[in-house]
Amino acid sequence: MLILYLDASALVKSYVKEKGSSVLAKLIATVDAGCLRVLSLGIAEVISILVRKHNSGVLPPDLYHSTLAIFKKSYKILA
Repeated sequence: MLILYLDASALVKSYVKEKGSSVLAKLIATVDAGCLRVLSLGIAEVISILVRKHNSGVLPPDLYHSTLAIFKKSYKILA
């Protein structure tokens, strides 16, 4: 069984289209959802990256809020 470990930068690529996003999508499609792994710290890092992209203007407010909501729902983050 193949287990895929994603760090924060890879995980962001699955929510925000950037260089490498299409390669990551193909890689994720090769494993079962139960075989994806992320450290808890990685979740905090992803939120930090999204905030930085929003604050720098890379992510417009509507896209930032919807992406953050989808991410939180995906990982059952309450705050």
